[in-house]
Amino acid sequence: MAQVDSPNAGINRAFIGISRRAESIDRKTLVKTFVDIGPLFTVLSSRDHQIVYGRRGTGKTHALVYLVEQESAKKSAAVYIDLRNIGSSGGIYGDTNIPLSQRATRLTLDLVGTIHEELLNAVLTLDFDLSNVGPALDELAAASTEIEVMGETTVESSKTSTRTDVETTQAQINIQQTPTICLGSTLKQKSSAGDGLRVSQAGTSQYRLHFGRVGNALGRVVSTLANQTLLVILDEWSTVPLDLQPYLADLVRRVLFPVAGLTVKIAAIEQRTNFKIGEGTDYIGIEVGADASADVDLARIIREA
Repeated sequence: MAQVDSPNAGINRAFIGISRRAESIDRKTLVKTFVDIGPLFTVLSSRDHQIVYGRRGTGKTHALVYLVEQESAKKSAAVYIDLRNIGSSGGIYGDTNIPLSQRATRLTLDLVGTIHEELLNAVLTLDFDLSNVGPALDELAAASTEIEVMGETTVESSKTSTRTDVETTQAQINIQQTPTICLGSTLKQKSSAGDGLRVSQAGTSQYRLHFGRVGNALGRVVSTLANQTLLVILDEWSTVPLDLQPYLADLVRRVLFPVAGLTVKIAAIEQRTNFKIGEGTDYIGIEVGADASADVDLARIIREA
């Protein structure tokens, strides 16, 4: 006996087929299906640095991808970075057997490297003049790959000097029909001197990140862009280990925030974030409200819509 679908079967199948995660949908579909709720897009379009809070599934990724596509449509550079995907060996970030300083340095370097890659893709996509942008991008890449050797340094100095003097005197008298007298003198002198300096360095090679150099390089990149503006989206912030988040936030505050024309939007889950350690003016990370506003709460906007 054939099964007869109920009148609502087609609708039910359509609902079941809807993807619940924005990252599993292509960007064109996300742009077409975006629905602005209340003042959401107006607030997100601000040039202020913002932290976008919202529980999983509230639409943070959907809204931010839409924002990126709208900026690109205006020929403005915009990069979207999913923090779950940065780095080639992401497992080291959560490995507590590795010193915190090494994990934090590796994470910040990976983020800068990813920003460089995404910027290059954006420049090529928007047909910017590579003769202007290219050298600045090269400088940014060089600033994110500095290496120094951590360990003891030994300096050895040596000096050698040698002098040899040999003097020989000979006298010979021959008495024959014609007397002859032979006198001879020989002087041999050998002298040598040398100085030597040897430096030996033992230790392990470690990456380092010079915030000032990276910030200056990034500023030069932005100044060469067509509209001299750059939007950087950092999504899935809460997937970064909690003990590393303040150090990543410090990079964002010291390197990205000061660049003229650059705007940063961070998507996070409020209960899973740790933006700052330290108190007063001596702190590491981002001070929410002062350094970056937190006026976008998608759960609240949805409730009020």
